[in-house]
Amino acid sequence: MPTSTSLDYLESCANEAMRLKPVVPSMLSEALRDTTIGDGRVPAGTIIWLVFRHDTMGEPFFPDAKGFEPKRWLEEGTHGRDSAKRVAMPLSVVDRAFVRVAISRFLRSRWR
Repeated sequence: MPTSTSLDYLESCANEAMRLKPVVPSMLSEALRDTTIGDGRVPAGTIIWLVFRHDTMGEPFFPDAKGFEPKRWLEEGTHGRDSAKRVAMPLSVVDRAFVRVAISRFLRSRWR
């Protein structure tokens, strides 16, 4: 019978795989109102291309960024799970939660 710890590690493996090869590597979004990002003005209606893979492969965010290191999702600290989740979550929290629940239900049905 799998334990919570083993399922946490399985989830960290899935997160690391999606960090290296995102399901959604980029996304188009539209500015709904005039806004400023950094020094740039973004008028309402502007289409913005968001590229996720650039930061997920950045050494400032992920030491040994090209390596497969699932433990980084379990660790605390500067480069730990909280930092990783802020940088490498191309899907919305709701979408990610849905995927997590679906995988969890599938695994539980197999190990009963």
